[in-house]
Amino acid sequence: CFASREPSSTALSTQHIVLDIGPIGPDRNWKGIGISLLVIAIILSFIGLSIVLLSKGGPGNTSGSPLTLDDLFQRNFQIHDPEAKWISGEFVPEPDLSLHPAAPSTQSHLDVFVFKSIFLLQFALQREIRCPLSVPQIYIFENNIYYQTHTQSSSWRLTSSGQEGVVFNGIADWLYEEQVLGSQVTHWWAPDGSRLAYLTINDSLVPSMLLPRFTGALYPRGTEYPYPKPNMNPKTSDLSDFYITMVKWVTRQNLSVRWVNRAQNLSILSLCDVSTGACVKKHVMTSEAWLDRQNQEPLFSRDCTTFFISAALLDGGGAFSHVAMVSLQVSPGDVQQLTSGGWEVSRLLGWDESSRSVLSAVEPFHRECLSCSLFQPNCSFYDAVLSPDHRHVLLSCRGRERFLLSFTTRSSIDSAPGGQAVSGRFSLGWESVLVSSDRVVVARLDGRGSSFQGQKILQAVHQNLGRVDVQDQITALNRVITNEMNECCGVILFNDLSATVHFQHSAELVQLLSALNINYTLQIFPDEGHDIISIKSQRYMQNSVLSFFRRCFEEETAVVMETSKEDD
Repeated sequence: CFASREPSSTALSTQHIVLDIGPIGPDRNWKGIGISLLVIAIILSFIGLSIVLLSKGGPGNTSGSPLTLDDLFQRNFQIHDPEAKWISGEFVPEPDLSLHPAAPSTQSHLDVFVFKSIFLLQFALQREIRCPLSVPQIYIFENNIYYQTHTQSSSWRLTSSGQEGVVFNGIADWLYEEQVLGSQVTHWWAPDGSRLAYLTINDSLVPSMLLPRFTGALYPRGTEYPYPKPNMNPKTSDLSDFYITMVKWVTRQNLSVRWVNRAQNLSILSLCDVSTGACVKKHVMTSEAWLDRQNQEPLFSRDCTTFFISAALLDGGGAFSHVAMVSLQVSPGDVQQLTSGGWEVSRLLGWDESSRSVLSAVEPFHRECLSCSLFQPNCSFYDAVLSPDHRHVLLSCRGRERFLLSFTTRSSIDSAPGGQAVSGRFSLGWESVLVSSDRVVVARLDGRGSSFQGQKILQAVHQNLGRVDVQDQITALNRVITNEMNECCGVILFNDLSATVHFQHSAELVQLLSALNINYTLQIFPDEGHDIISIKSQRYMQNSVLSFFRRCFEEETAVVMETSKEDD
C-alpha cells in the first residue's frame, strides 16, 4: 500500500538539494555492478517462476493440474491400502508386492476353488475361510457348511438344512447382511481354531422380492430373495423376537452374544458356555428411540468378570457415547463411566489388562490423543490398530488437508440415520472433479440424524425420518447459496438390479414428479446392482452427472450476469 501527498509550492520554490556525486571519470566499481545485476536477474527469475506455477493449475486449482474424470480411473489415483496387520507385538511387516511360489496346499486350493460372483445373493462358491491357527478350513456351498482337514482331503458337510433363498447356514440373508450385521459372514472361529459358531436363518415365511434381469436373453429373467418390509411380520415372529447383532469368542469356552429386539430399543449382552449351551444375561441397555452401535464388540478381561462397552452418558447438553466398565462381580453388574463430556467415543481399540491403567479408581481417567501431534499439517483422519501386547499402535492416515475455493456450491449428505458425511477421511469422486476443475465447493452436511454429535441429534429423526433431516438440509442450503442461484439442480440415478433400493421406489418417485410437473433427469443402468461394477457404466454415470451440474452452473452464471446488467 502506498500513500502520497502533494508538496506545497512554497517548499518547491525555496528548497535546494545539493548532492556530491564525486569525481566524473572512467574509474567505476564493475564488480559491484555485476553482482547487483546478477541479484536482479535472480529475483526476476523467481518472480517469473512463481507466475508460471500459480497460473499452471488454472482458476479452480491450488497446485498442479486440475483433476479430470479420466484421472479417477487411473491407477495412480486409486487408494492403495497395504492393509498392514500386527502378527506380533514387536513389528508390523511391510507389504510385499512381489510374487513367491505358493505352498502345494495353497496352490491346489487356488486351482480347485473358483470364486465367481453371480450377483449379490448368489455365488458359485459362496464363502471359504481358513481356520486361524491350523490347516483345516470350511467353505459354504448352497447355504451349507463344509469342513476339510486339508485342501486335498474329502469334505464333511456340517449342516444339511440349507436351501438357497430360504435357509442360510453360516452366511447372511439380505436383512442380516445389509441392516443387522453389515457383513455376509455369520460364522465365527474360536481363537485357537478348535470350535466354530454359526448362525442359521430361516426365511421360509418371509415374502420375496423379484430382481429382474433384462439383458442377455430373449425374455427377461428374475431372481427372488427374501425381503421383509414394514407391517409385514412373518407369522412365526412377534415383537418379542430378537436379532443377533454381535458374536465374539471371549475364551475357548465362552461366547459373547448381543441380542436386540425388533424395535431395536432393547439390547441384551449375554455370555454363553459352549459346553452346556447356557447363556447368562450380563448387561441390558434400553432406549426410548433406538440403540445404535450394537455391532460393537465388548472388551473382556481374561476371567470374564469385567468388560468394557460404549454407552450413552447424560451430559449437560444431552447424552453422548462414552466408555463404560461393567463389573460382573456385583449382580446384576456394576457400571462405571470412565469418560465424559460433550464428545463421543467412536471405537473401542483395546484394554491392557496387565497395566490396569483404565481400571484405576484413584485417579480420573486420563484421555490422551496419540495422533494429534503426528504429521498434523498433512493428516486429519487416522485409523488405529493396537498390537497384541498393547505396547504399540499402528496409525493409518486416511485423510489429508484440503484446499477449498468459495465459488459455486453443491451439497452432499449421508443417506442413512447414524451416518457421517463431514469428516477428514480422504476420498476421490466426481465431486472432486467439480472442486478441482470447475471452481465448485462441495458442502457436506450433517444435520439431525447424523452420528458423533450426541443422542439428541442422532435420535431426532425417530418416527420423523425424511422430515426433520430434510429440513436441516434446506436450512443449510439457504445459508450458503445466493438468491440469484437457480434451484433446479437435481438428478436421479437408478440401478435396476439393486437389492437395496428397488425400481419400485424410483417408479413411485417418478410418478409423483410427473404429477407435480417437476422436471427431472432419469438414468437407468440395466442389470447393475446397488454399487455399479462395470467400469464403462461407472465412467458413463459420473460423466453424465458432471455434465448435468456443469450445464446447471452455466445457467446460474448466465442468470447472475443478466441480473448484473439490469442493475447497471
